[in-house]
Amino acid sequence: MTNLEQTLFNLEKSLEYKYKDNILNHIWTIISKNTSFVGTVNKDSFKIWKYNGLYAFFHPVIIGKVIKKGKDEKLSITTKYNSFGKLVMVLLAIAYLYGIFTAIEYRQSFSGNRYLWYIDWLHIISISIFPTIMTPIFRMLYKIGKKEDTQQLMDQFRVYSNSTNQDYF
Repeated sequence: MTNLEQTLFNLEKSLEYKYKDNILNHIWTIISKNTSFVGTVNKDSFKIWKYNGLYAFFHPVIIGKVIKKGKDEKLSITTKYNSFGKLVMVLLAIAYLYGIFTAIEYRQSFSGNRYLWYIDWLHIISISIFPTIMTPIFRMLYKIGKKEDTQQLMDQFRVYSNSTNQDYF
């Protein structure tokens, strides 16, 4: 067993719960507020995530794969949005579009009244402000989670590989 395989084995042992990467498990992670890493670890890859109150719905899923080139082994780490976070963003986009279409429908039913027309445009503008502000906030929360969780994972790998003084990244 190589050092990196041993480190992945130690990572798997440190997981409190072993969950597959699906929407129900991400919802359960949020409901249970489990702040330790959960997920799955295989011989040469892993998918893990954890809850944090700051970026609860938008916690990143950290994906690691072992890349072997001859005797050298490196660990490639990427992240992605969790499936529940994607669902929340889609539902917010649908609610936004529903608000726009409702405002347009409302305007068409009272097209003769000029006062209602101005109220309608105020409605559309206020609905437009919400996704304009919230989308960057959601992205910022994801990036904060990505940075914090990846750093914590790399620190954990360094602890596991401390005896060999080997860096996997």
